[in-house]
Amino acid sequence: MFRSMLSTTEHVYLQKDSVDLAQATFFKDAVQETLKSMRPDEMADKLFNEAKTICAANNIPQSLTGRRHKQRRMEDFTVESTLGARVQLGTEDQLKQCLFYPCLDRMLAELNSRFSDVGAGLMKGIQACNPASDDFFSEDSLDLIATHYKMSVKKEEILVAKQFITRQKREGAVSDMGSIYKLLHPDMFPTLSPVLQAALTIPVSRDVRYWLFYR
Repeated sequence: MFRSMLSTTEHVYLQKDSVDLAQATFFKDAVQETLKSMRPDEMADKLFNEAKTICAANNIPQSLTGRRHKQRRMEDFTVESTLGARVQLGTEDQLKQCLFYPCLDRMLAELNSRFSDVGAGLMKGIQACNPASDDFFSEDSLDLIATHYKMSVKKEEILVAKQFITRQKREGAVSDMGSIYKLLHPDMFPTLSPVLQAALTIPVSRDVRYWLFYR
């Protein structure tokens, strides 16, 4: 089960120190969609059948039975709730409800949590600097990041930059936000270039990369 889920997060690109937040968010969304696609019953059925095959081949009982012995170190105490209670996974439904679904939900929640430090407005502005975004060089979105850093962007520069970048795309000179920044010479785009520079200075935090891709 964990081989199936954790292999989804192994992306060499996202382990690089130079990765930018906008590109990382695209990959994060792809990982989330992949994890969500595992939720239908077919995936749980497949895992359960594989587990049964392993149990049968190694003489492992499919479900553990027997009374759990009270630990001697707790004999002098009154326990009001169970601690470390054994969860039965002997049926397909038990596997789904007690292990598979909780793990999937936790991974999805952590992905959202680890990327929530950057505000929604700022994140939208960063995405507008990414050539792969549908919102690329949107004036309203660029204003969000410019305002955050107390800058302003001229509308005329954005219009010229769009035409310039479109031509560069056809020539294969555009691949990511870093390549866009290198193409926008500050003498030609004095207000737009600093915005791209600001977007690039917001990295994917180390704990995000560690949780997602190093574990």
